[in-house]
Amino acid sequence: MKQKYFVFVGMLVLAIFALGSVSAAENVTTDIDIQTEDIALDDVSVEEAVDQEEITEEVTTNSPTIYNVNHTSNFTYYMSTANSSNKVILNFTDDTYDDFSLTLNSYVELWGNGVTLNGDGTHDLFTVTNCRNIVITGFVMNISSTTHAAIYGSNVTGIVVSNNTIENGRDGISLFKYCDDVTIENNNFDNFTRDAISLANPQGTANWDNLVGAVINNNNISNAVYGIFIGGSFKGTISNNNIINGTYGMEFAGKPAAYQGNLCVAIVNTTITNYTTGINMFHPNIICLSFDNVNITVNNISTEYAIDINSYFHVSGSIVVESNCHFNGLISDDFEDEL
Repeated sequence: MKQKYFVFVGMLVLAIFALGSVSAAENVTTDIDIQTEDIALDDVSVEEAVDQEEITEEVTTNSPTIYNVNHTSNFTYYMSTANSSNKVILNFTDDTYDDFSLTLNSYVELWGNGVTLNGDGTHDLFTVTNCRNIVITGFVMNISSTTHAAIYGSNVTGIVVSNNTIENGRDGISLFKYCDDVTIENNNFDNFTRDAISLANPQGTANWDNLVGAVINNNNISNAVYGIFIGGSFKGTISNNNIINGTYGMEFAGKPAAYQGNLCVAIVNTTITNYTTGINMFHPNIICLSFDNVNITVNNISTEYAIDINSYFHVSGSIVVESNCHFNGLISDDFEDEL
């Protein structure tokens, strides 16, 4: 066998020298997001003429392309150059952007550098429907609307929202119909007529094994009707959050119907205070739920619930509450029975 191997190698070398060198241009294709459902959204993107001289960096397959942008830049054109082989970074340079709204593409990072985005009152600031692998970081987002959100969209995979101040809207972050591989951390949320953070993944149990999950970490949430809403199937960690002043600190519920979805979540180092209800634990299929260093204090500890349930509450797995947790308020009997 060894003799045959060396003869074969020798013939191959001779063939290469005989043919000479061959080169071929690499054919790089763009990933195509498969839209699972068309959704009509009332969005406006910035449409300005682009000065081609502003584009100074060559698109490569190995490193991101960075564009410094101001309020007159053509964001849509810059984002159109992004694909799975070339991430685009929009580096914001102006101090304030008024009447702001933008529909994002996949494979885009937005670096805010502390700039302020003021909404126009009739649109979401960022629409992220059908996006994958995006980052939104370093902004002050003033939504200026009781009917819209800072970040809104469906069918989102691989999104990081970090180090932002998000305020004055219906929702801070609202992802729905499908969302996975979500990181929301180090943000300050304030003043919402509905949810500061809302993640709804109404896939039932069909895609459970493939879910990457979500991390909601180190956020300050104040003055929201719902601090955090989780609907449908959810895997993840909710940790190091401070939630203050509102109606429901957290709610876990079935989606798309109240009896559908799986839940596996660890709630760690989290404080909920000055809420009418600490946690609505309405989820229909709890596979695993753990509390570690969680402190809940409702407004009236004798009449209001630290943890409440409804008729859909069901535990197929286990609930673990560590001894360093303090629930100052009523606890539903059926919840206590599962401990």
